[in-house]
Amino acid sequence: MNKILISFLIVSLLYSCGMPSNKGNADEVDNHTIRDVQIAFMGIQVGAPNGSEVALMDSSALILKANLPENFRYLGSSNRSLFDNPSEKTLNTFFASIIDNHDEKHNGWGIIKSDCDSITTIHFIIPNCQAEVVYERMQELFIDLYGQPDSSYVEGEDDEMKNTLCYWDFSNNKRITLNKCQFLGSAISDEWERLFKTYERVEIAYQDMKAVYRHEAAENAKAEEEEQQRVQDEEERKSENRKVRARQQL
Repeated sequence: MNKILISFLIVSLLYSCGMPSNKGNADEVDNHTIRDVQIAFMGIQVGAPNGSEVALMDSSALILKANLPENFRYLGSSNRSLFDNPSEKTLNTFFASIIDNHDEKHNGWGIIKSDCDSITTIHFIIPNCQAEVVYERMQELFIDLYGQPDSSYVEGEDDEMKNTLCYWDFSNNKRITLNKCQFLGSAISDEWERLFKTYERVEIAYQDMKAVYRHEAAENAKAEEEEQQRVQDEEERKSENRKVRARQQL
């Protein structure tokens, strides 16, 4: 009986000693935080039905329904936008201001988009600003609201414009991403440098990532179909060449 009890205690001790180590390793690998709250920009909620934003903008003192300026430069992949999704259509555009934790106001323009029957992206852009300062101020604001970001990274270090991003993940595949886009100083002329400087901005994207995944899946399917067609065309070309060679009289 004593031998059985001692064996049980040894096994229990080994198991309990191993558990913290395993848990620590898991935490190091998966330090992602999923926040179980809805995300909304100035009351406009990602996932709300298309058109629900109209009444809110009409009644809100925080957001003004407005067309984008004619010289607005920040949309589309050709303008270094990381949030361009051709599968989404624009539902509405607006003007708004954000007050940071230092009581400074930052004016910007927003685009509300959808690829289905609900709002999938709210893309807010603060243009022609001190991107470094505004980015830090916005990051402070979101950290106060949601804690430390889940991840941060840099894109385009070898391009004219560098993007520095961080994001916060939420339940149901929702995400808030903060980005600063800055000129790296490698333009071929002063004129081009002035042009690229006008692209500097801070962006905030409230997204339903399922829309991003749907677009990526469609792009992958299209690429696979094109590759299959290329292989088929190549096989048909080779087959035709074999037939021509067979008819040749040499």
